[in-house]
Amino acid sequence: METVDKKINSCQEMKKFGADLAGNVLKSAGRSSGALVFALEGELGAGKTQFVKGFAQGLGIKQPILSPTFVIWRPYKIPSQSKSNFNNFFHLDCYRLESLTDAYTVRIDKILKNSANIAAIEWPQVVVRLIPTDAWHLKFIITGKNQRTVKIQRMKN
Repeated sequence: METVDKKINSCQEMKKFGADLAGNVLKSAGRSSGALVFALEGELGAGKTQFVKGFAQGLGIKQPILSPTFVIWRPYKIPSQSKSNFNNFFHLDCYRLESLTDAYTVRIDKILKNSANIAAIEWPQVVVRLIPTDAWHLKFIITGKNQRTVKIQRMKN
């Protein structure tokens, strides 16, 4: 497993980081047996949602990205002009889930099994058993008023 630290100094930088990562992923990612997953950990206000907004922008999604805290997940179509192997982007927020059973109830397992999907999961701890071994793990750490460090890890298969 490789770990990389990224220093972020503003909300705009966090969105740009998300957009840049999405662009790089679209160029290099092929389809696997399931969704391409980004597990996002960090306390409230650490920048997870801002990252997802930038990431969606990097996928070519134009519609506003809204927090899925109360609906658990929101789907977005990845535009065909993105020349991507993926069709859908899902923003999931598992903060309100109390158990893995809840995750099955809202069909998160189906989202993560579909190789046409990219999924960004905030608060992934409850669904950790559903997350594929080749997922990207990003830990958002508040280091100052506007400063963040993002620790990026990915197991190579």
